[in-house]
Amino acid sequence: MNRKELIFTTARKIIVQNGLFDASIGKIAKEANVSVGSLYTYYKSKEALVNDIFIETKQEMGQYIFQPISKSITEKEELKIYWERAVEFGLTNQEKFLFAEQFANSPLIKKTNKEEVKQNFERVFALLERGIAEGNLKAIDLFVLHNIIYTNIVGTIKYFSQQETKITKKLKDQLFECCWDSIKI
Repeated sequence: MNRKELIFTTARKIIVQNGLFDASIGKIAKEANVSVGSLYTYYKSKEALVNDIFIETKQEMGQYIFQPISKSITEKEELKIYWERAVEFGLTNQEKFLFAEQFANSPLIKKTNKEEVKQNFERVFALLERGIAEGNLKAIDLFVLHNIIYTNIVGTIKYFSQQETKITKKLKDQLFECCWDSIKI
């Protein structure tokens, strides 16, 4: 791992564990075993570092969740695949998921960065638009529909990351059905 990657992963870990306020540049540099000057070589500020971590993390999530689907399927089946991949990503990459969740609505993340990240999730919005147009989904604001789905995913990930209980296929199916029932007509 090169210095920049080490700073990046160390900062993400410290921010998730201790919060942004307790993640000083000095603490990040010390934990990454680099000088403060080296850290500033790569990042102008803590805000720039957080923005870079956010963008890369959300892009990685998007690439994982939205891997191509090779067959023609219904909106429900496609949404279920995306839902399952999102839950799987969150459970297997908890630090990345928690970081992304922590900063999803933060004013610290630049608007242009949020727009760039949003492009990764255009497939979901297209899917929701298609479902509304075909009369399969409730005709409400796309961001509201997306938020209903996202909240279900976040709740599922947080619940199972804090429990001894393993998520079974049956339980996963039931949780997705709860999500689907809340948006379908």
